[in-house]
Amino acid sequence: LYPNKRVGWDMRAGLRLLCPRRLPAVAATRRLGSRISSGRSLPRRFASSSSSAEDRGAPKAAAAPQAGTLLPPFLDECLRGVGQVIFLNSPASGALTLAALVYGDPWLGALAAAGTASATATARVAGLDAAAISAGLYGYNGCLVGCAFAVFLGLPAGSPAAAAAAVGGAALTAPLAAALKPLCGGVP
Repeated sequence: LYPNKRVGWDMRAGLRLLCPRRLPAVAATRRLGSRISSGRSLPRRFASSSSSAEDRGAPKAAAAPQAGTLLPPFLDECLRGVGQVIFLNSPASGALTLAALVYGDPWLGALAAAGTASATATARVAGLDAAAISAGLYGYNGCLVGCAFAVFLGLPAGSPAAAAAAVGGAALTAPLAAALKPLCGGVP
């Protein structure tokens, strides 16, 4: 990075050192970034498929599981719930995240999966919003509760009391999220 009188450090000069213009991906990213910052329209492959201005600005509703999916609906919803922890609405990202948790600490992964399943099942039994359930929006809090109880409860790994507490605590997150949703306004 080079000193700049106005800002202190010239970030672009530093980025040019790290990412020379001769790399095609860097040049394409710079062109795309300049189109976005100048307000010009994006190339067709980057533009959204919707044509109305209100659709482009608003976040899209969570999609239900695809009809051609090979996963049972409950498993799809649970994996999407794990994926929602890192803001990804995809069963593949949820499976990869869960696999990483299990690889790092099997007990953590087990309680994360149990918490997600508990919260998703509770949301289904309570008859909460089906689109939100299928997008994993009721399962991700249960995943986080399972992770927290695996780490912070202070019970040994494999403890039935920790598992029961995680499942029970995660089950409480679904009705709590439904009760707090009206207070959040437009947040899904």
